[in-house]
Amino acid sequence: MGRPGLRGGGGGDGRIVPALAVLTTAAGGWFALTHRTEEGYDLGSIPLGQALWSFGSVFLLLRFGPGTDAWVARVRPVHAAVVLLNARAVTVYLWHEVALVLGVLLIDRMQRVPALENSLPLGATRFLYVLAWPLIASAVLPAGWTEDRGRNARYGCGRRPARHGEGAWEAREVQGKCTEGT
Repeated sequence: MGRPGLRGGGGGDGRIVPALAVLTTAAGGWFALTHRTEEGYDLGSIPLGQALWSFGSVFLLLRFGPGTDAWVARVRPVHAAVVLLNARAVTVYLWHEVALVLGVLLIDRMQRVPALENSLPLGATRFLYVLAWPLIASAVLPAGWTEDRGRNARYGCGRRPARHGEGAWEAREVQGKCTEGT
């Protein structure tokens, strides 16, 4: 059974969402093409065009997303990573920009050390991402527990992903690891 409004379930014929997605994406594209900036057609410099284009694209992706997540449940490390990221999505979202800015500052400092400048790809975007993920993790560890509190879940100690067949996206308590009220 599909989710109402997104995958065509709930009594709709399933054509409204794709039509809205195409219309908003087309409106974003039209707005961007008719509002050229000094940099050209950069969506980052055209906020309304970017918002419409992104909204339509995400709407379309939600409509045509994968129907099953069974492969994720079968690959235990991937499943654990997806469960962790889902449980900490807000924290990752809130802190990823800070991590990227700190990564840029770290790269700037590293460029002042000749040995690092000559041996590391400091100008590569991938190096910034390699720096950003540990910084994001360092924000998730001390602050991520607030997401558990926000949804009235227990503190997260001893939690692990459910096994295949128990619900791919549910976390299961490990027996005896947590006490009530923590």
